[in-house]
Amino acid sequence: MTLDTDMASSVPDANFTIKMLRFATLSDEQQQELLENRQSKITRDQTKSHLKILNEYLNQKNIGKLDDLSDDELPDILFGFYTSVRREDGEMYKLQSLKCIRASINRYTKEKHNLDIIADTRFIKANEMFHAVTVQTNLKQDTSV
Repeated sequence: MTLDTDMASSVPDANFTIKMLRFATLSDEQQQELLENRQSKITRDQTKSHLKILNEYLNQKNIGKLDDLSDDELPDILFGFYTSVRREDGEMYKLQSLKCIRASINRYTKEKHNLDIIADTRFIKANEMFHAVTVQTNLKQDTSV
């Protein structure tokens, strides 16, 4: 038995259906939502919390807001921030916490300012200070155990 042309056109083509389902068409809004949700809620919350610490430092030093700083000002500011950042009780952060704070700042500056505070050569001195602080922190943690 053969199908006539009218009837054949009304029969769904399995390959065509797969191709239609395989590649979705997302609106600009849906694409933006995907980008905004690419990080876990925990990561977003940690980033927000760590940026709050940096902004408290900037406020205490009467420097202004992170988003108002130029890319050339930020290395010197981070240099000072790394040397002075402490927990609310005045104790030094643990090594992993310092690394997380720096990663959060980097995540934010990469996303909002297209600026990588770890890889950009303008941050060499700030990164050297970060490493010096982490060595000191690591030594203190080793002696307190």
